[in-house]
Amino acid sequence: MTLDVVLATFSVVQLVLSLGAAVIAFGLRKTFEGGIFEKAWRVIAVAPVVYGVGQAVILAEAIVQETATLEPLGSAIEVVFLVILVTGLFMFASAWSRKPREGGGEGYATKAKGALVFFMGQTGASKVLVYTGEPRVEDFESRLSGVLGKRASALVRRATEEASQSNDSGGEKGA
Repeated sequence: MTLDVVLATFSVVQLVLSLGAAVIAFGLRKTFEGGIFEKAWRVIAVAPVVYGVGQAVILAEAIVQETATLEPLGSAIEVVFLVILVTGLFMFASAWSRKPREGGGEGYATKAKGALVFFMGQTGASKVLVYTGEPRVEDFESRLSGVLGKRASALVRRATEEASQSNDSGGEKGA
C-alpha cells in the first residue's frame, strides 16, 4: 500500500511537470509560427501532452489497482510520447540544417534578414525576427506589419529597391 502511494505521488508530480512542459512547448510553437521550425514545434508541443496522458493512466493504475490492463497501456503511451518527441526533434534538426547560414545561400530569408540589419541594425533585426519568426515570402510583410506597423511597407519597399539596384549594377549587397 505504501508503494502505491509513492507511485501515485510520483505520477502526480510528473503529470504536473508534463502539463507545464506542454504550456511552454505550445508557447514556443507560437514563437516559431510562420517560420522554418513551425512544423517541428507543432509535433514537439504535442509530446508533453501525450506524456501527461501516460502519467494519468499510471496514476489511475495506482489508485484502481488494475495493473493487468492499465500497466501495458501506460507503457504504450510512453512509447508513443518518445516516438512523437524524437520525430519532432528530428524535424527540428532537419530544418536547422536547411536553414540559410549567414553569408551563405541567397534565399528570401537571407535577403530579408539583410534588409532588416541594414535598416535596423543587428540588435533591432534580431528583436524583430524573434517576434516574426523566420521570414517566408508568403507572409513576411504581414508579420512585419504586425510588429512595425505602417513602417513595414516602407521597409519592404526600400529593401526591394536596394535589391533591384544591386542586381542592376551587377554587384550583390551582403547581409
